[in-house]
Amino acid sequence: GRLALKDVDFSDAAGLHAGEKIAAVIDLTAQRAGPRWRFTTSLDWPDGEMLWQPIYLAKSNKRIRTSGTWDPAFIQIDSADIEFAPIGRIALSGRWKNDPGKLTDLRLRGRGLDLEPLFATWVKPFLDGTSFNTFSTSGKGDVDLAIVNEKIQRSDIKLVDATVTDTNNRFKIEKLRADIPWVNGGAGEGVIAFDSASVGGVPIGAVRTKVQFKGESFSMPELSLPMLDGALKIRNVKARREGKEWVGEFEGEVEPIPLPKLTAALKWPTMAGSLEGVIPRVRFDGKNVFIDGALQFKVFDGIMVATNMQLSDALGAAPQLQGTLVMSNLDLDTLTKTFSFGKMQGRIDMVLENMLLSNWKPVSFDGRVMSSEGKYPRKISQQAVQNISSLGGAGAAAAIQRSFLRIFETFGYRKIGLTCKLRNTVCEMGGVADTAQGYVIVQGGGIPSITVMGYNRQVGWEELVGRIKAATQSNVGPVVK
Repeated sequence: GRLALKDVDFSDAAGLHAGEKIAAVIDLTAQRAGPRWRFTTSLDWPDGEMLWQPIYLAKSNKRIRTSGTWDPAFIQIDSADIEFAPIGRIALSGRWKNDPGKLTDLRLRGRGLDLEPLFATWVKPFLDGTSFNTFSTSGKGDVDLAIVNEKIQRSDIKLVDATVTDTNNRFKIEKLRADIPWVNGGAGEGVIAFDSASVGGVPIGAVRTKVQFKGESFSMPELSLPMLDGALKIRNVKARREGKEWVGEFEGEVEPIPLPKLTAALKWPTMAGSLEGVIPRVRFDGKNVFIDGALQFKVFDGIMVATNMQLSDALGAAPQLQGTLVMSNLDLDTLTKTFSFGKMQGRIDMVLENMLLSNWKPVSFDGRVMSSEGKYPRKISQQAVQNISSLGGAGAAAAIQRSFLRIFETFGYRKIGLTCKLRNTVCEMGGVADTAQGYVIVQGGGIPSITVMGYNRQVGWEELVGRIKAATQSNVGPVVK
C-alpha cells in the first residue's frame, strides 16, 4: 500500500500534538508467515512541521527505510536507515515489546552527526526546567549504542571539534574532542580534551585528561585547568550510578591566580593580591552538593573560610546555597582601594552565618563586619566617613571633635562594626555598640578621632544594596563640616 499526504494539518484539543502543511509518502509491503507479518516500509517526508510534545520537527528532508517482523508480542526491526536533514544518517535495529510498550533491545550507529540540530531537536526539549536548558552545541559526533534486555551494554561516543555554550554566558568550551568508550561490566579508558574554555568570563587554557571507566562508574586521577597564570587542580574525581542517580566526589586546590587579572575577567572592581587555597572533599548525591570540611582561600591579605556548605537542587532551576562564610584579618587599605570607598587603614573580620541563598540571591543570614583583634594603624578618610554614614540611612551623622573636621583629611578610630540580620527581605541593623538613639558604626579613638552613628534599625535589603553600590561607585569628594 501507499499513503500520500499533501498539506495535511492536525491537532489535539490540548495542542500538545499538532502538524501543519505536512507532505509525505509512506510505502508498506507486508507478507504473513503464520502469526507473524514480515514487512518493509519507507517514509519520504520533505515538507511540513510537527509538534509532538516536547519534540518539535521543523521543515526538512526526512527519509526512513525499515524492514522487520511484527507479531502480537513484539515488533522486531531488523534494519532501519534514517536520514534526517540536517542532522545526518543513523542506522539501527532493535526490538519493541508490545505489552507493555517497552524498548528491550537496540543497536544504533551514527557517523558525522551535526551536533547543533541534534541537540536542539532531540535533547534540549527534555532539559526544560533544569540548569541545562540554556546549553547549545555545535560540531560533529559519532555514536554507537547497544541495549540488550532493557540495559545499556555498550556505548561509544566521539566528538570532533565541538563547541558547548551556555546562552547566559556562564561558560563556553571550544574545540572539544572526546573519545568515550564504555562497556557495561567492563573496564576502559577514554580521553577528553579541548583547546580553550571560559567560566563566568574567566579564560581556561588547553586541557587533556584521561577518564577511566568500570561498569557504571568513572574516575579521573587529576584534572588541571590552567587559568590566568594559575590553575585549578581537581584530584580524585569519582562518580558512580546508584539507582537512578549519579553520585560523585572530588577534592583539589587553587594554585595562585592573580586577583587583578581574575577581577578584570569577571568585570569586578580591581583587587590586589592573589587567590589560592585548598578545596576539601566535595560530594554530589544526585541533587545536592556537600563540602566536607573547610574551604579555604587567601584574599585581601587575609583568610576566607567556608564551612557547612551545601548546594541543594544543584541542577534545578532554583538552586539553594547554605553555610557559613568567615573572612579574617582582611587588609582595609587594600579592600577600600579596590571598591573606591575612601581610604581606610586597619584590619577587619567579616562573618556570614546561617546563610541561605536561593537562585544565588540572599534570603537570610546573620552578618557582621568588625575590627580584627590586634595592634595596627587605624585611620579613616573623610570620604570613607561619608560613605559609612550613608549605610546607616537618613539621619546618620559624623560627630565628635567637630573643630578638627575642616582641618584633617583622616581621623583615628578605635573600632568599626556593622551588623545585618536579614529576614523577609529586611535587615535588622546594628553596630559596635547601641545607644538610646541608634547604634555606633565607627567608634572614635586617638587624635583627631571621629564617631559615626546609624539611626535606622530596619533597612530593606534592596535599599541597603543600593546604598553600598552608591558608596563604592561614587567619585564625588565628600564635604564634612
